Amino acid sequence: EITKGNTISTETGLTLRDAKKYCTDHDNCVAFSYPLRSLTGLNYLPNVTFYSTLEEFEPSEMDDYRSYVSNDVTRTSPAGIVNADALPYDEKVAQRPYRGCCTRTDVPTLAEVEAADTTLERISCNITREEFFLKY
Repeated sequence: EITKGNTISTETGLTLRDAKKYCTDHDNCVAFSYPLRSLTGLNYLPNVTFYSTLEEFEPSEMDDYRSYVSNDVTRTSPAGIVNADALPYDEKVAQRPYRGCCTRTDVPTLAEVEAADTTLERISCNITREEFFLKY
């Protein structure tokens, strides 16, 4: 969650696509953040806050917020616009890159991936949709 920065505006009732477009269309927008828990999903975000600077960021242990930071260096690179130190690598977040919907949210080890890779059946790239549907 973005915990400190200069707020451009707070908008309600946007879709995620609308929020991304809003930030893209406003040259001084470098990031936006919204509460993840919404009864209407991503089709209606009840509260989206847009920022012209990003000074502090706090990963949410409860996974309550989503924040998007522009990857446009012309917006984010001038000194003081985005504090790179505010976005440190967090090992705990890397272990759960996606919001967990089940009890296992850890990332498999390389050895586990390699072990599964040796037992998976390979499917030809030339198989038709019909063949795939009938066989699998």
